[in-house]
Amino acid sequence: MTKEPDPRLIELIGSIDASRITNVTHLKKERQDLLVSCESGRKHLIRFEKKHISLIHQKWAYEKMRSGGIPCPEIEAFVETEKDIPEGCMILSWIDAIPAAVIIGREGRNERSMKVCYKAGEVLKSLHSVQIDGPIPDYVFISDRQVAHRWSRRAAKSLLEHDLIDQAFAERFLALADECAQSIPDPVPHNLCFWDMHFFNIIVYDTEEPEIAGIIDVEETGVGWPMWDFTNWERWGLYYGDAWVRDPVLEAYGEIDMAMYRFAVMTRMAQHPEIFTGTIREQVTRAVDAQDIMAFDLDKLYPQ
Repeated sequence: MTKEPDPRLIELIGSIDASRITNVTHLKKERQDLLVSCESGRKHLIRFEKKHISLIHQKWAYEKMRSGGIPCPEIEAFVETEKDIPEGCMILSWIDAIPAAVIIGREGRNERSMKVCYKAGEVLKSLHSVQIDGPIPDYVFISDRQVAHRWSRRAAKSLLEHDLIDQAFAERFLALADECAQSIPDPVPHNLCFWDMHFFNIIVYDTEEPEIAGIIDVEETGVGWPMWDFTNWERWGLYYGDAWVRDPVLEAYGEIDMAMYRFAVMTRMAQHPEIFTGTIREQVTRAVDAQDIMAFDLDKLYPQ
């Protein structure tokens, strides 16, 4: 058992769970978050945040997800930074589950892992279907057509600075990117997007028939054009050297504009000079030279 949290937090936990605290443990070395176990059998996560804006952003995201029926932890208590406790925090219900990444990494491509990916695609579709009415807070990122233009230019600038492309290629890259960006609705619908959608932020029950237990680490949640969420699946494909996770995710998600999917993947990958090599470079070059995003061959994106 680690050092107990601030007595005021103990009192706060007592208002949630009147049973005796049996254990307190730190979850990560780089954070001060605490997992509090109680005699009742319940567990509570105390998530600390020094940045007030991050704290209220997470509160907004969890509330919007839960109101939209998206599985995620419940906020049991909320302490703002400006109040008595110097460091703001949330107390979240603890879900006894594991990251989807653990199952996929442990078991590789098998029927169970494919089901996990399929379930992830279903929950992503559900999340993208949650419409946010009313004003969007200033701290919530809105992904619109202008964001796509900025990210394309950031990618071209980064590749130029690393001497991976020349000016002529940069101009052709931006011409293709700008053409694709015109297909992004303007104004963009205010539907939820995660922006950090990868297999470590989706937790699943480690059972024979895996089910999604929840989405966690929601501090980047925003609204707008949803296609960027798919780019993290593709980066996972890089990790494994193939894209087998893509098929069950997209099958579960349903109808999708694959031209815009390609545009999102191409733009995000071009933003990272360290991976702009081999088959990724070949496919970006192929699409840019053809001035046709459909020439970006997803099936040949990763080395076989």
